[in-house]
Amino acid sequence: MSRKFLSIVSMLLALLMVLGVLASCTSGGVENESSDESSQESTETSESSTPEGGSDEESDPILISGNNSELIDLSNKLANGVSPYYTDSSRNELTIENMEMKLGYNMTHVGDGMLVSHISNKDGHSYIKNTMDVFIQTSESDEYYYASGSANIASVLQNIYRYGYYYYENRLENQTFITEIVPTNERTLNISNLASNNIDDVRSFKAEDGSRGISYIINGGDPWIHINGTALDTQHYDYLEVTIKAEATNGTCEVFIIAGDKGGFTQDQMESISLHTDGEAHSYRIPLNQFGGYKGTLRGIRFDVNGVVGSKVEISSLKVFKGENIGVDDLAIQRSFLTYSDKLHQIIQVAAYKEKEGIKKIGMITKIPVDSVDKMIINVKSPKGDSTLYSELSSKIAWGHVKYVGFDIKGAGVFGFILPYDGSGGSIKITEEDGNYVIEQSKVPSGY
Repeated sequence: MSRKFLSIVSMLLALLMVLGVLASCTSGGVENESSDESSQESTETSESSTPEGGSDEESDPILISGNNSELIDLSNKLANGVSPYYTDSSRNELTIENMEMKLGYNMTHVGDGMLVSHISNKDGHSYIKNTMDVFIQTSESDEYYYASGSANIASVLQNIYRYGYYYYENRLENQTFITEIVPTNERTLNISNLASNNIDDVRSFKAEDGSRGISYIINGGDPWIHINGTALDTQHYDYLEVTIKAEATNGTCEVFIIAGDKGGFTQDQMESISLHTDGEAHSYRIPLNQFGGYKGTLRGIRFDVNGVVGSKVEISSLKVFKGENIGVDDLAIQRSFLTYSDKLHQIIQVAAYKEKEGIKKIGMITKIPVDSVDKMIINVKSPKGDSTLYSELSSKIAWGHVKYVGFDIKGAGVFGFILPYDGSGGSIKITEEDGNYVIEQSKVPSGY
């Protein structure tokens, strides 16, 4: 069975995957500071890799010579080794694949959303599943606010910022730490006055709450309905709530608005949400301030519920309101995956929309089932420079001096975290809870 060594070096992943220094201001310096250690670890532990589509047999040598011949040969083997793609047509999961591993990310609020869905070796054996959740802890309490528990149900925004023969940078945005949204100044909109495209059998009905709803059947590609007659002051409303029952759809709905200086529906004023497809009615709250140019008057709303011809959709309620956010407001995370042919780095940044006080620490939680681990090792470096190795959790471990931790995952290989010597990666602590090893990497953000 093929096994790999997967180690995570604070901001750099030595062989396959790297965790960011989890603070709002980091990215640049640590990568350079950790690069020597990362390169050394990769050289010592990685196995030779075969480019995608190749074989384990020796290939014909490249007939070049000179001082840089080996470098040119290696560069040729690593070219075009990165492939980011959506796992399904609904774009609910992003997969980033290179010559050594695959990483999946659930980009929706449905199920185990807003998490790394898996990291597996190139043979498909998983190191971890549905974990690596980012959190904020405030000074006011010991409570953790998790990005996966965000009440913001809009799907994660994903963009490729840089790419080439050897490198892709994928950025995931739109995750917050708001745990609850309390409506104020709520207003129910009339959805019987509408225009439509590629839908049949449009019917109006009275919902349980007394509001008027509509149902329709999709009869072609790009089905949509446009709610006419809205003229709302954007200063009074910052959330849109829609209740939808969808059957046999592909699980996505594009929501368009017309506001500000826009004269019609555009991609600048569109947000995509993921729908439950269990045939039951579900309510979805969409932050209106995430639409570009949301100001002035809200003059139009459009829903594109994508699905197969013949599938039925019901929209039973449409409301706007001013929301009072519960949780940690005005903060959002940006998660960047910097992928090379033979390794992948992760940087996590927390951005503040305005000046923010009272942040105790920022971190990431990774959970690994205890029964999936053959062996664990924890290396603690003393102030004198010598190291002590532990193979199990102990009260003697000085977590502030941990150099690295590693887990031999059954059927996959070794998954680990390596912290840079200068402390820029924060600290790691491991506990055992509910049958899982819980690895917390955390750091007090700069300025606190």
